[in-house]
Amino acid sequence: MACKAMPRVEQTLASYLSPGAASSLKAPTIPSKPLHTTSALVGKGYTAAGQARACLHTMSVLQAYQANLLKGLAEGENIDLEELRRTADLAVRATKETARAVGRSMAAMVAAERHLWLTLSDMKEKDRVFLLDALLEPSGLFGDAVDSVVS
Repeated sequence: MACKAMPRVEQTLASYLSPGAASSLKAPTIPSKPLHTTSALVGKGYTAAGQARACLHTMSVLQAYQANLLKGLAEGENIDLEELRRTADLAVRATKETARAVGRSMAAMVAAERHLWLTLSDMKEKDRVFLLDALLEPSGLFGDAVDSVVS
């Protein structure tokens, strides 16, 4: 399964859900700017999750190779210890990249959730942008930034 981008919606469903935005000559598009932004944020999360999946696959291949090297060592075969060290190094790098990709995916999901809630409001664009740019805090989706906008 390809993980570079979110799969496109089928033309027939796009035509059914949004007849005005559908055209048989172009790829289906999302009708409004807020929904387009939400879709883009979800797409970033999907891409990051795909990167994490690819890293995990790489790690599993490296670990299987390491297991074969270690089995040979246990059976008394003469193995290249430098090769074993390189596979361990690559596995550690893949682990770090997996953690980064999962973090990007989580950040994209939080941004999408923030955007979803702000799309439901009728506040000024300036306040929306301020809240979208607010630092992430464990206390809530928008943290202390809400107090400055609501006051």
